[in-house]
Amino acid sequence: MKLVEKIFIFELILSFISCLPPLPEEWTIEVDKAIKGEIVKNWLSDYSFTAPLRVKPGESWNASVEATWTGPSLQDPSLLNYLRLKFSPIKAEYDSLWSGDKFLVVKSYNQSNKHIVFQPNNSDAFMIASKNRIGVYNNMHFTLEVNYQLLPKMFVFINSRYSRDVEVTCSDGLFCNGEERYVLIGSSKVCMNAKMKPCDDPNGNPCSSYNCIEANRECSPMPVGGESCRKCNSTFVDENASCKELGLECGWNANKTVNCGSCGQNRVCSKNKCIDVSSLGEGSCQKPYLLYNQSRTIPANGLPAFSISGNLSLDKYVDHVIPVCNPAPVPDIVYEFEINSQVPMGIEVQMLKADGTTDEMDTVLALTNETCDPLPLYSFCGDDNVPPGGVSSRIFGKLSNGVYKLVATAFSDVPVNLQAFELKVKFYPNCIPQCDGNRNCGSDGCGGECGSCRNGQICHSESGLCRADPCLPDCSYMIKGNVTERRDCGMDGCGNLCGSCNVFKNEICAFETGKCVQVQLCDNLLPVCLGSPPKTMENPYCGHDCKWHGMLEPLGDLTPGNKSFVLPSIEYNWVNVSNRSCAIIEGCHKKNGDRLLMRFHTFVHNSS
Repeated sequence: MKLVEKIFIFELILSFISCLPPLPEEWTIEVDKAIKGEIVKNWLSDYSFTAPLRVKPGESWNASVEATWTGPSLQDPSLLNYLRLKFSPIKAEYDSLWSGDKFLVVKSYNQSNKHIVFQPNNSDAFMIASKNRIGVYNNMHFTLEVNYQLLPKMFVFINSRYSRDVEVTCSDGLFCNGEERYVLIGSSKVCMNAKMKPCDDPNGNPCSSYNCIEANRECSPMPVGGESCRKCNSTFVDENASCKELGLECGWNANKTVNCGSCGQNRVCSKNKCIDVSSLGEGSCQKPYLLYNQSRTIPANGLPAFSISGNLSLDKYVDHVIPVCNPAPVPDIVYEFEINSQVPMGIEVQMLKADGTTDEMDTVLALTNETCDPLPLYSFCGDDNVPPGGVSSRIFGKLSNGVYKLVATAFSDVPVNLQAFELKVKFYPNCIPQCDGNRNCGSDGCGGECGSCRNGQICHSESGLCRADPCLPDCSYMIKGNVTERRDCGMDGCGNLCGSCNVFKNEICAFETGKCVQVQLCDNLLPVCLGSPPKTMENPYCGHDCKWHGMLEPLGDLTPGNKSFVLPSIEYNWVNVSNRSCAIIEGCHKKNGDRLLMRFHTFVHNSS
């Protein structure tokens, strides 16, 4: 049989299986150009990804991608049948951790606004989580496929900084009912509820049992036994007595260790004193400025970037709102706006010093409800965020319909913080700017920009970082003097990798040397202990620290915050360090320059 005949028969079989007619010629041309790299523009923009935050091992989960179509015309509805998104992880070795069809097909398309929605085909189950690996799966992406041909540059990158990760875990995300575990029973692994709640004493002692506060993920400071427990609980602090001794009527003390409560109706807390709301002037929660000077309601089609100026040094502004990310008594300026839209409205606001610098004025931003009470999402209160970087702040997220207030304030009331400032504001319908983390330039995923680079620099589009222009890759590591070695992993300074490590061999990249090192990992949700337990140990078991323990030995009762609590708190800052700056693990830096600093909450609760 001739080769031409074989190809013809193959195409007939493919068409029969797919039930699709041949792709129109004009589309075939565009697809070929995209595959060859002659078209570099992504055909999907302003995309968003929806998936559950948590999935139990072995369970299926659903997902959807919404985007704006910017590719060839889809005037003919039958063309939608040719499009689908193929799921794949950034690292190829993670692919075996998922099972399922791994494709999303077009479920709806709006011809007028080009809004396209991809969802699983004829099923709620998109993927099935692994039974063998617990943890957060992030850095995923989808590649656009047209008529079974992958278009390499047409992808949807799932940014892990916007709660788009999918965590395979037994946890239900609640603190007060204890941490669920994945345990081996017989030959099967199953999810088990916690035997003990974090705030309860195992013997029921009221002086070492506490009420659980789910909203704060903590136990109350006073035991359920009340005042009668004071002799047996030396850690109890009588906040009322402390506030009276310090002369504080409300708010937190200077060290933020004692909370003196809030004020009564029609009164607010200002510098730890209760004042009447009628004494508050313009720019307060009761008499806010308009965030958008043309109307209180934000247009349904959003707003391009615009700026607002303010000045915290003016005497007419007083402290009267307490942001959750910084309760310090500092003057506040309040702005008001309203959302009335058919789709959720994305918002991003940055607060910088008036001259645009980010390393001096320590700003704080908070988004609240109509009565200036805090909103639950962590990204609605910002202190030291990237972007804009340094000690400047940023808030972002999606808002449903309602009235909101934006509070502009500072970390402390020192003169350097009470200055003129600038607010950079953006509103996007059904889209959140994807700039959080270490992106400081390039597209924000919603039609705007994360920032711009200085003269002599160029933006690396994938990483969102400014690089020297031209950029010279550097995969060398200085040992001493002029002696260097090649880096086997880590970044090359131009947005690419010098190499990668094998995560399945417990390898991580040592940042300073660029070498892959093997570490002893312990999965505290599924611990494995080496060898056999000591023969003298009574009733041994493998503990969550991957070490053997006796059933009756005393153990520490500290409960560190879990992933779902720590991950959303991560903040990044670019800081300039000298070669005299030293870290515990990396040692001293060999070169001066900017380093990316990661900060996160380290709350550890003593549960008894």
